[in-house]
Amino acid sequence: MSELATDLRTLRFWRWFATSVFLFIGVVASLAQLAQLAAPKLLERYGGWIIVASAIGSLAFGLWRAWPRPMECTYSKPATKISVVKGDLFEQGDAHIVVGVTTTFDTSVPNVISKASVLGQYIDRVYGGDVERLDQDIAAALSNDSPTSQVVKPGKTSAYARIRSDHYSREPQELSLGLRRDEYC
Repeated sequence: MSELATDLRTLRFWRWFATSVFLFIGVVASLAQLAQLAAPKLLERYGGWIIVASAIGSLAFGLWRAWPRPMECTYSKPATKISVVKGDLFEQGDAHIVVGVTTTFDTSVPNVISKASVLGQYIDRVYGGDVERLDQDIAAALSNDSPTSQVVKPGKTSAYARIRSDHYSREPQELSLGLRRDEYC
């Protein structure tokens, strides 16, 4: 319940709520003006009830639209569900983590990669800050691929063609199983 209370105190919730309430009121007001043109006596007779129903309806619509709900997307092929959840990314017990990297596979923390970034935290928490071991695992995973270009920038300069990581394990020794050339880009 405390998580719900926290969600209800966010600016995002109240912004969605207010926008939805005013949207509903605007639609009802537009319909009432059309009804006034078509049947002028209708609003005189039922105007009070329409206002009460509009107020209740707009509040209900606002709550329905703004109510916190999980953000997720499900795909049938491959059978995958992507969810955005609160919490520590590395403490999601049954989750598969996707860590974005550049085509040069930079790992230099903090010179090129921020320690606060997902990759920086991955290096720290999964590899215990051992960048050399991660570099060795990446080199082993890329051993069958050749760099496609050289990039002039700080950090690593050998760029590879679009590589997609299908690797989601928290186990560093399994890194080589997950990298493969992206055939769809």
